[in-house]
Amino acid sequence: MICISGIPASGKSTVCDRLSGLGYKCIHLSEIAAGMGCIESGEVDIDCLSELKLDRDTIVESHYAHLLECDYVIILDTSQEDVRRRMGDRGYSREKIEENMDALLADSIYYEALERLPSVRIYRISNPEGELDETVNKTVSLLKSFGIGGER
Repeated sequence: MICISGIPASGKSTVCDRLSGLGYKCIHLSEIAAGMGCIESGEVDIDCLSELKLDRDTIVESHYAHLLECDYVIILDTSQEDVRRRMGDRGYSREKIEENMDALLADSIYYEALERLPSVRIYRISNPEGELDETVNKTVSLLKSFGIGGER
């Protein structure tokens, strides 16, 4: 299983949707977690998701995907300004925005992934505003290097 992660508003869902359109099996982990009954009071139970077994070609996206048994982790990096603006546009509270800014600055997604995988299986892709096609192309190239192809 390939895991696409990053802090909220880094572009995970958008990239996943584009990958699906290219023939990749990319799914939103929050939908799976809800279907498995792994969400309680808005919090995801990672232990509950540990029972999740997906094919090697399956791509999952979520800000907590890197906490699963991933073969590879792809972290989408986005600038502080873009994340702050996107979160504001989505109606996040000031407190939640600052909490996520702290996570971004501390690089918590990378370090949490590193607790589970060696660094050679963790990749970063920059996702700047206005360059979605380039982000998707880089992601596709990386997936192909893992031996995972969609239908182009």
